[in-house]
Amino acid sequence: MDDKTKSVVTILEILGIITVIVSLLFVAYEINQANKIAMVDSEQAIFENFSTINELIMSNTDYAELMHKMTNQDAEFSESDLEKVRAFVRRLTNAWSAAENSYNNGMLTEQTYQLLYDDVRNLLITYPGSRKAWQELLDLYPNLTSGFFAYSRELLNDLEVRNRLEDQDQ
Repeated sequence: MDDKTKSVVTILEILGIITVIVSLLFVAYEINQANKIAMVDSEQAIFENFSTINELIMSNTDYAELMHKMTNQDAEFSESDLEKVRAFVRRLTNAWSAAENSYNNGMLTEQTYQLLYDDVRNLLITYPGSRKAWQELLDLYPNLTSGFFAYSRELLNDLEVRNRLEDQDQ
């Protein structure tokens, strides 16, 4: 091979290497985009789940009254209402479990994950009448000890201690 042919071969090899590198960069970009889309889809699915619960409360007077009743820590529920409270607790547990799974698999942002922790806290403070159902669920599933479940166990204990202290002060 003469020098000119060697130069052409070398240039073609370099162009081939550049093409492979550009192709790999493009594939990496596409994977990154797909991951972002999956993350957005995951977050939207979680928020849609909560929107469905809110729509139920807004569109169903009986359910709205039940939610209002749960704002009273000493609320007494009929058997059918107690089952609705338990179903509400299970529904939220499923939503938070899905969120935890999404977060653990990199499909949920840290910001959204922390917002859901605030949601757990907000719910247990705003609806103290639901705490017995939460404790019942946690007692039935003692192996649920990570993430939201560990946090809800701690929070329920803290709220119970706080309530006892407030009762002693009165």
